[in-house]
Amino acid sequence: MRLLQILFFYLSVSVAFSTSVTKDMTLKVATCEMLQAEISSLQAWSRKMGSTYSVGEIDCQDHCSASGCEINVMPFAPELAFDLHGRYSKQRAPNCWNLSLFGAGLVQSLRYSTPQEFDFYLNSPLCRLKDLTQEEPSPGDIVAIMEPIIYMGRKYMTHVHGYIYLSDELIFSKNGSANESPYAIQPRSNLNEPYLKDKDPRCSELISPKECHFKQFVYECISLDDYLLLTPMTSEEESIEDDLAEVRCLLEKAIKETGVLDFSAEHMELIESVGQIAQARYTRAVALKKKYDPMSFQECKTGEDQGLPTDYSDLDREIVLYSSFLAETEVLYKTLRQEPLLPPGHHDLDQEGVKLFERSMDWTP
Repeated sequence: MRLLQILFFYLSVSVAFSTSVTKDMTLKVATCEMLQAEISSLQAWSRKMGSTYSVGEIDCQDHCSASGCEINVMPFAPELAFDLHGRYSKQRAPNCWNLSLFGAGLVQSLRYSTPQEFDFYLNSPLCRLKDLTQEEPSPGDIVAIMEPIIYMGRKYMTHVHGYIYLSDELIFSKNGSANESPYAIQPRSNLNEPYLKDKDPRCSELISPKECHFKQFVYECISLDDYLLLTPMTSEEESIEDDLAEVRCLLEKAIKETGVLDFSAEHMELIESVGQIAQARYTRAVALKKKYDPMSFQECKTGEDQGLPTDYSDLDREIVLYSSFLAETEVLYKTLRQEPLLPPGHHDLDQEGVKLFERSMDWTP
């Protein structure tokens, strides 16, 4: 990582999700080359996110002096980041894993995401683990910070934090689920104290020495929408998606505006019903994927008359979608009933957590 000093000034950040939030974030670097590199990374992220606006090349004469260079980076960020940067949630729950998944287009709403859900997507057909000895991280990649733990006599790599990689110096992150933790484009150095606690500064690098306790893993992902272009939803899946869309809108309104979860008894019944369907469909798809030889589609095709999927891409889509529906309804149900979303210790695994963790490893994309 190149060594440069970056100073961030968050200007006039006011009440969360109000129209008075000022969308400025000033980046200060030493040279024009450093400034251009950071802006290029943000522009690449915007293109990946499909932003409809574009800002051209910057002229260093307009932004640099003998004391260094500075610029407001927000005009170069995608719409999603522009909307969220500097804002706070009215409801405690949206967290780093959710922002990472939401920012990559893997989930459809701002809410709480469990580490098990986060892990599931990273190991699904939508994401690919990068070998950083062979390729570079790219703006918009998801980074998972993990640490090893021993639980019930077994060793696990458990999730500690997730964020969106922008450059060697910039990230997009929500550092915690508390209301006081804003969504923000911020320096990577903000990760050191709360998450990357090794004393050796080399342990903050994406490629760190093997003796470092905390490790970072970089994933390139495609959005769920792009994935579904390759394997379209069935009518039943589309119906469930439509049903959940209304619930997502109510939750987003509570998070962004009111702080009040305005759900009816009918909404609760809908969430429970979708959860039950998702559990059954997910279990069935995983069982079928385990049963048939991935190198041969013949057994699946002979079962077409019994309504079995005729292609493993169908099974993978069902596993992804119904796991998504299941995770979403579980969180919504607990949120509405004001039940704890995670056991004490923000990344501890209880027995149910272990089962969910192992569930995400039931199949190999």
